[in-house]
Amino acid sequence: MAYFVTGVVACLMTQIRAFSKRLKVKVDGVDVDARFHWQGDQIGRNPYSGRPQKIDLDIDVKSDHSTEDLIRLIEAAKEGCFAEQSIELAFPVGHRLKDGDDWIEV
Repeated sequence: MAYFVTGVVACLMTQIRAFSKRLKVKVDGVDVDARFHWQGDQIGRNPYSGRPQKIDLDIDVKSDHSTEDLIRLIEAAKEGCFAEQSIELAFPVGHRLKDGDDWIEV
């Protein structure tokens, strides 16, 4: 989970840096705190099932630019972040199991 969360945050932060140059918004630093909310359901002793509920990202951009400029920057970074866009689209997750030299769909 830590790698997954780190990947989403790193992607967004990378896009903030990249788009700050394109939008001419000087950024001196960025801090992001992430909270991933999950729901786990379990009946009796059966294995639980986990479902993501939402992701909250608190973004602190160190900059002298206006709030409007920073909002424009973050909106652009959100659109450019492949990890975040993938999550927002809720694409299906495929599963395969290695069976000897073969792979089988689960």
